[in-house]
Amino acid sequence: MRSSIVLSVAIFTLALAIPGRAVDVGAAIEVAPKAEKTRYQTWASASWSEGARCWLVVWREGYLNEPEIGSDIWCARVASDGKPLDPAGIRLTTGKGLKDRPRVASNGNGSAAAGKGWLVVWEDLSNGKDWDVRAALVSDNPTRQRWHPATDFRSERVSGDPSTSSGQGGNAPDAENILVAGGEDNQCRPDVAYSGDNYYVVWQAQGVSPAQKWKGYSILGGRVSPEGKVLDKPAELGVNQSQCNLPAVASHNGNLLTAFNVTREYVWGYVARREVDSASGQPKGAPPVPSLHGVPVPNMKGETLRTPALVLGPEGGLLVVGSAHKFQWMCSVLAVDKSGGVKGDVRTLGPKDDRHYNTPRLAVAAAGEKQFLVVEDYLGKGRFNICGWRVSADGTPVDDANKVGFGIAVDPAKDSILPAVASGPDGACLVVYSEVRGADDVKVLARIVK
Repeated sequence: MRSSIVLSVAIFTLALAIPGRAVDVGAAIEVAPKAEKTRYQTWASASWSEGARCWLVVWREGYLNEPEIGSDIWCARVASDGKPLDPAGIRLTTGKGLKDRPRVASNGNGSAAAGKGWLVVWEDLSNGKDWDVRAALVSDNPTRQRWHPATDFRSERVSGDPSTSSGQGGNAPDAENILVAGGEDNQCRPDVAYSGDNYYVVWQAQGVSPAQKWKGYSILGGRVSPEGKVLDKPAELGVNQSQCNLPAVASHNGNLLTAFNVTREYVWGYVARREVDSASGQPKGAPPVPSLHGVPVPNMKGETLRTPALVLGPEGGLLVVGSAHKFQWMCSVLAVDKSGGVKGDVRTLGPKDDRHYNTPRLAVAAAGEKQFLVVEDYLGKGRFNICGWRVSADGTPVDDANKVGFGIAVDPAKDSILPAVASGPDGACLVVYSEVRGADDVKVLARIVK
């Protein structure tokens, strides 16, 4: 079983194949230990490429309150044994303007013909007016000796040799990034998966649905080819909803499922699911019913609290939603089929005590027949650590549901935040997160969990 959660700067590989088996949490690895002038690395995400035999970790560098300086998107590869392959890091964006919330997916094939292994997406405020969704292709071509930028049709390509660790960093030209979604108003909070023969990107878009009584958000999605070409006019997934936000997308063997939050008027709302046809990029079936009746997981207040985590596997998937009950934080876990239908009862994970932290960031990944869930754990006295649970396909926790699972990044002297998790080889997972070392010293770390 493996589960990866991105929480700033930490990577974990994790093998969880046998119920009850002790979890082996590897040592913390700094993903880009030689990156220069780094100050604030956060919002890490990771994805495994079987062809390249490594993970790509992406993150945001910089602060959002410094638009003249700007924040940028970086990446670096991590080998299956946890070795950092790009110690100086790879910078995917340059210039003024804010970039935030990167996510990454692998096409999995790693073929020399395609020459590209991952698509990185992020929200971009470089125009100074509103957010757009942009993307970059990152190559896993093993014939190159070092990572270096090269431009391609509407895209930016970075190539490298997974066998080298020279530490040669590089910058990629901003002008050649893929514009996935732009135009008037905000296009933001993207997520990405690979299904069939293409990537599928989802995001929240402002002012697109005639059903909205004000200029709210709906959810859009569209395909991007492995060569970086935007293939579709965006399809609206959140039809007939008053307000939708914070989408997630997951895939497995050609199945593609999205989940997102819906708010009706000023009511908290619920988490909707929508299946998508991989071949056409169009949603399947009827839109989610605009009603709270019969909804298994109601939405709660707070942006990070409401962000769903979604994973698909051989027997369906898991939908995990942060929830709160009497000022306690918990995770609601639902087993779902490939179309998003709920199977069985809602399970809750989390300590039943009086801790008042009710907005944990969580992530989930498939690891063989099980899933691995990671989440921020508030220890009190202002400290945050990362913990995890192993969960069966039916949503039953392998680890104690009433506690904080097992520790992944636990240090009473440091905060560990914003986890993410990615599946890896042989049931291992990579957990990435950010470790807060000081006011201007926040680094992305990784651990391998088995």
